[in-house]
Amino acid sequence: MNDSPGSKSDPLLNILAKGLKIWIRSKCESVADLSLVINGSGLELLRGNLSGVSVNAREISFRGLQIDDVEIQSNSLKLSYNLKKINKLVSLNEPFHINGCIKLSNAGINEFFSSESFNNLGQTVLDKLFGSVSFFKANIKDDSLFLKVIKDTNSEMIEDRFTIRSDNKTILIFNECKEFSLPMDSSISIKTAYIYQDSLCIDAEAEVRP
Repeated sequence: MNDSPGSKSDPLLNILAKGLKIWIRSKCESVADLSLVINGSGLELLRGNLSGVSVNAREISFRGLQIDDVEIQSNSLKLSYNLKKINKLVSLNEPFHINGCIKLSNAGINEFFSSESFNNLGQTVLDKLFGSVSFFKANIKDDSLFLKVIKDTNSEMIEDRFTIRSDNKTILIFNECKEFSLPMDSSISIKTAYIYQDSLCIDAEAEVRP
């Protein structure tokens, strides 16, 4: 992925864009492709204002989770400068909002349930849906999530089918007999969550505080 010509035409925005891309990559284990567009001008930047930032990334590994695609768009940003701190020359003055979409395929879903990332959230989901179990395999097929687990008590293999959707600003995993809502930070609001073309798609908005 390449940045748009508009971002590269302004030297100040180009420098800031490169710095932001370095920061984003430092927060991830790996990023295959990363595109970042700063909406605004160098003059606005000098005045401490930016119209927003757009980020598109593909094949991201974040905290042990494989994410296929990420699209993020922020609203306007208020900035300040501190020439005495070279390592933190630009800082944010006020909270801002972002809207984003992520897509996870079977690989990412399996990593979510099998890894210890995110405070063992995947195992928490399984325990709430099945009781005391060990994860075996997850599979997205058609518009459903199939979870296969092994009961800790008698090593019996169990497979169940679930639907995923947004509910009350979080993600609800459910079927006719059981359901569980993922715990969600109060600053994050899930707008839609659904399975489409063998991927879990999540649209969300969040407030980011400096």
